[in-house]
Amino acid sequence: MIYPSTLNLTVLQDSTFEQDLIITEAAKTATLNDATNVITSSCHGFVANDRIAVGVEDGDLPCGFVAGDAYFVLASGLTSGAFKLSASAGGTEIDFTVLTSTATYFVGKVIDLTNYTFDSDIRTDYGEALAGTLTCTPTGAAAGRLRLSMTAVLTGALAAGNYKWDLKLKTASYDYFYAKGILTVDSTVSRDVS
Repeated sequence: MIYPSTLNLTVLQDSTFEQDLIITEAAKTATLNDATNVITSSCHGFVANDRIAVGVEDGDLPCGFVAGDAYFVLASGLTSGAFKLSASAGGTEIDFTVLTSTATYFVGKVIDLTNYTFDSDIRTDYGEALAGTLTCTPTGAAAGRLRLSMTAVLTGALAAGNYKWDLKLKTASYDYFYAKGILTVDSTVSRDVS
């Protein structure tokens, strides 16, 4: 998930829900050259061994990248406008293949979540009464991995319909809204005829 972000979610009543995210700083557009494995992004500001997430709009992630994974900037070939990525610090460059030539790509530096707490509310509209919450669990803090989840008890307590949700990241000195979107709760129909 590349910041700033709007992410629409759908949950089923009376079911568990999980959504894994990678939390990054502000996204920068990028051009991917699969002939050279070079990613170009003007004045990207990355340094060797920075953890980076790759995102896509209107297309598919290139083959070689996995949604929800963070990659490391390699020192080799690093310039102010171009870089290569590896699956490990100082490792071998990722050989990727662009699948959608018309897609828009983004790169963002991963935020280490070690010193953060989280708040994710569900409301009928922003500023309205609290209808529920999403549980936020870091699943790899240094890699920016965060899981949003709800138990069947929580999804069952929400009436079918559309809600607004948001995610706030908090530290001892500041907090900010990171993401928001529409949370659609779909009703379920039991087919048990016993």
